[in-house]
Amino acid sequence: MIKGKRGLALAMSLIAISLTACGDDYTYPEANWTDGKIVTIGGQQFTFDNVYKYFEGTKSSAQSYFSVAKNILAQTVTTRTDAILSIVDTKIEKLHDTWKTNARTNGTSYKEEQEKTFNSEGVEDEDELREKYIADEQISQNSDAFLTVKDGTNNVNEQYYLSENHTKSYVEDNAPYHVSHVLIKVDASSSGEGFYNGQISADDAKQIDSVVRSLVSSTTFGRTAQLLSDDSSNTQYGELYTNGSMIAMQKDTSYVNEFKLGVYAYDTFLNDKTKNNTTAGDNAAVSDIRASLRVPGTTDGAVADSEVAESISDTLAGQGKAFGIPLSACFQMAQIAETDANPIDGSSVTTVNKKSVSARQYPRNILFNNYFNYRGVSFIYNDNDEYPARFLQELKDLATFYSENGNAKAAAFATLANAITVTGANDSTVQNLFISPEFAAVEDELSYKVKEYNYVSRQLGNAQDSKFVDFSGELVNYASNATTSSTTQDTTLNNAHTSKKILADENGNAVIVARAGTSGDSGYQGLHFIIVNNDPFTADGNGAYTNKYQYYRVNVPGAVTVADTDEAASTLQGTAAYSANYAKHPSFINFVSPDSTSNTTYNGRRESVEKVIKAALDSEEIALWEYNLEQFKTKYNADFTSYLGKTTVDGKEVKIADLISQYVTLTKESSVESANDSLDGSWETYIKEINLETELATQRMIPTIGIAAFESGNLTAAMEEICYVD
Repeated sequence: MIKGKRGLALAMSLIAISLTACGDDYTYPEANWTDGKIVTIGGQQFTFDNVYKYFEGTKSSAQSYFSVAKNILAQTVTTRTDAILSIVDTKIEKLHDTWKTNARTNGTSYKEEQEKTFNSEGVEDEDELREKYIADEQISQNSDAFLTVKDGTNNVNEQYYLSENHTKSYVEDNAPYHVSHVLIKVDASSSGEGFYNGQISADDAKQIDSVVRSLVSSTTFGRTAQLLSDDSSNTQYGELYTNGSMIAMQKDTSYVNEFKLGVYAYDTFLNDKTKNNTTAGDNAAVSDIRASLRVPGTTDGAVADSEVAESISDTLAGQGKAFGIPLSACFQMAQIAETDANPIDGSSVTTVNKKSVSARQYPRNILFNNYFNYRGVSFIYNDNDEYPARFLQELKDLATFYSENGNAKAAAFATLANAITVTGANDSTVQNLFISPEFAAVEDELSYKVKEYNYVSRQLGNAQDSKFVDFSGELVNYASNATTSSTTQDTTLNNAHTSKKILADENGNAVIVARAGTSGDSGYQGLHFIIVNNDPFTADGNGAYTNKYQYYRVNVPGAVTVADTDEAASTLQGTAAYSANYAKHPSFINFVSPDSTSNTTYNGRRESVEKVIKAALDSEEIALWEYNLEQFKTKYNADFTSYLGKTTVDGKEVKIADLISQYVTLTKESSVESANDSLDGSWETYIKEINLETELATQRMIPTIGIAAFESGNLTAAMEEICYVD
């Protein structure tokens, strides 16, 4: 018999609706689910409301009613099998041994140790404990059945799926981007004056060169990250995931805006595979992408009521453009990294008014602010064809400054300046200049410029063509109208470059560059070089979008890779799920190779996928609730909620089913609304900062002509103003 209220509470919360009779004291729903009577215990009938009152003690919220109902429902649809009973019996047997051992160790009796367990579990005797464990196992197996489907085999290493529907829902609801990155931490602030006056160290400048040299070589992106990234993800070859808690960048992942929203802006406005509606397969229309990612704007799918819906069009991405970083500027960083004095004699750089310059005027900082400090989407483009002219313009400016500074060879520098032709320049133009009489007259003073040109040109020539991909959009960077004779200057963000190839990884994924920073003890300022290994909004390698969820399948590749064929994944169906060939059948699990002796790496990644997708569902117990409602209806041809009876709220009688329904609806809506509000706020901050930076930079940033002015050793009065010497 069940003893008192405590026993009733236990019976209902643990065994209430089990469909296998366990004695004459219990009658189950086939006989008595009428008039709200859900169970008969010891000859007394109880309603759902009775049960709720006994073990909750209060009827204050719809959420509490839901908590009770979902546990009862889970047990109702999960039959007590022999396997469940066997698991529980084994657990009880182990407890017998534990009680004996603890009694000897603690100097207590076997019964005292039993009572300790009974009290901690909230039961009165071993029979109740057994019932509780049975219920726990029922609930556990109910959840597993909800999440897992095994397709045609018991070999979990080959055909073990997380439910296809749940995986699809996870991808659709969370938009997971499988990303990797290389981080270069820099000294420069990213706020306030840092928008236009970022100041980096010589080591920072050299690291920019080192990372980019590696990225454009035959070295893989992952190896570059392992060797050169300042982020702890370098141990994972730059891949950003945390075993067991994060497999990809989801919509709720708290990455800095420049990183996360930069990727979103790339997909929405710049990615050829997503920005048009004519992409392969069943790819989502760009309006759907905007809606999913909460992109502000005034076009279809965009968040029109956002504070920045109009001003997003002021950003480059909003105009279908990206910021362009010349490849040559990355290599030039190594050559000017330590230039903080006159490069000829090492003397301090001053102005004609005897003012001393500061770090703001150092060439590395001028170059950094002009090319690497933009917070929006940036790409590194191959400017091999443009570099000779860029170098010659800087050399011409330098020679002109020397000629105006009273240098002992002022006349020779003036002659050299007049001999330099910039328009149409190529490598031959530069090399011919280096052997000309005009250059020979000042060669000693300018030997460092020859070294710089030869280094940059060599690195440009070494860059692998395979590491660059076509970009159909327009690349833009800062341009100034300042010349050596200027007294004022105007900087604009409109220096356009078209038909350029942009840096990509070995798989053709564009490298997105994002300037970002965080604050606090663990904060950093830095440059992110980001690749998207898998994009939820682009077609897969076989031109299909409908199978996109398969990227997050949990199949471990088998020893025989029968799926490594040229057939589409949709044709191969299940067999494609355990291919070890990432290039043909990519998945999160086979993104890496297993270790040499076992599938440890694969299995760990599979467990991560399972945990992340289950967590996404477990955070909404409602998904399991709705699944079980369907199971109950199929099993009994009845609606579970129709048996839940009524209660009184604020003096008014209401159906408990209605309370639960309202709770479910509100929970769904509030969860979505909260997530949307968070993403909307991030977009607003991101767009405002990009536009603020552009405004400040065009007004206060030192133009690149300031590099030549500094290297001349003595800034003219005009350059003193243009270079903001205090």
